[in-house]
Amino acid sequence: MRRLTCSMIASALFMTAGVAFADTPSDFLAKALQTSMNEVELGKLAQKNASSGGVNALGVRLQRDHARLGKVLANVAQQKGVTVS
Repeated sequence: MRRLTCSMIASALFMTAGVAFADTPSDFLAKALQTSMNEVELGKLAQKNASSGGVNALGVRLQRDHARLGKVLANVAQQKGVTVS
């Protein structure tokens, strides 16, 4: 289980690093939204494979928080007229 947790953290850090190197505000929004959606999926994976309460709680929090963040980012993108896929 420790290997899964370390892999999830490494994946999250790798995905987040890409957002910092966005060329334009539109690019930033698109990358941030994609990263947030990836975090939601990582949260689901953590919950599914958790063998401890701590990992499960982390998965719940990742899924919940990044789903909320995704909605906020999608609203900002819509307000700014940015199309994100």
